[in-house]
Amino acid sequence: MIRGLYDWTIGLAGHRHALWALALVSFLESSVFPIPPDILMIPMIIAAPSRAFLIATVCLVSSVLGGLLGYYIGFGLFETVGRPVLEFYGKDAYFEDFATRYNEWGAWAVLVAGVTPFPYKVITIMSGVTQLNLGVFMVASVIARGLRFFIVAALLWKFGAPIRDFIERRLGLMFTLFVVLLAVGGVVAAVLVVRGLICLAALGSAGLFFGALFFQFVLGVQPCAMCYWQRWPHRIGIALGLVGLAIPKALLAWAGALNMAVSAGLAMYHTGVERHWWLGPSSCTSRGVDLLSSECGLLDPDCGTAIVLCDEIAWQMFGLSMANYNVIFSLVFMGLWIMAARRAA
Repeated sequence: MIRGLYDWTIGLAGHRHALWALALVSFLESSVFPIPPDILMIPMIIAAPSRAFLIATVCLVSSVLGGLLGYYIGFGLFETVGRPVLEFYGKDAYFEDFATRYNEWGAWAVLVAGVTPFPYKVITIMSGVTQLNLGVFMVASVIARGLRFFIVAALLWKFGAPIRDFIERRLGLMFTLFVVLLAVGGVVAAVLVVRGLICLAALGSAGLFFGALFFQFVLGVQPCAMCYWQRWPHRIGIALGLVGLAIPKALLAWAGALNMAVSAGLAMYHTGVERHWWLGPSSCTSRGVDLLSSECGLLDPDCGTAIVLCDEIAWQMFGLSMANYNVIFSLVFMGLWIMAARRAA
């Protein structure tokens, strides 16, 4: 039955009323329908990239409205509709015990289910049964569903069909890992303030570092020499974070802040080079000779190939390059290190 529903959903992508079909599938998926709207949304965006964010908006609005239907099913129709739905997804066995503790973490449950592969409809129904505050439910739903649909739309709008396999097979896992890391960092921050701030700053550096590897090895966006420079402060940030968890001293936290200031400075310098505000190193800019790379740096598999120019933007989203985003995030992480230093003093 599931396979038949999957094939039917895929078939809707080519229909002349595909946008309305997407709205219907997204609406029903939030309460009863087993096939996620991504299955329909992905081919629609690939076929019409210019409509990517309109399609994501339709998904978001209809999914949140569908979530309200799921909430109502849990609130007023649990025994007749809600419990059979939970039984279908195998989530009924532990429901009674889970419901007693649900409202304490209700907003987080909605956020997690909204972006990970966990069935969102299960959470919408449980939110109604346990009478989670409706305002909290709506805000969490908009944030979670917005993140999921707009990140998928942005990736497809920028990279098109080549990113499709990653989105269909691995994006849910990536969201899940992100939520786990965020939760771990949040718990540590709540219990041990200084160590928690250090942990969050180090997790941020780890996210940017492994994000750079993802762009290089999965998406094929090859880094220039200055990109490699910018990875070092984040490696150092990870190391300082590990040390700081054991020795949460003010001096170490100030060292972390200085390290992130260097990171922001390198990223600002690269920003100016790629925007042609000032000249960069002749060895990797268009004013230099068309050289071939002569050295193999760490995690640099492209020895012997033409040098990637530092004064050309290899990738950007919403008008910002990776160097621009690195400036922003490095300053945020620097703020976390400074907060940790002030609290440890």
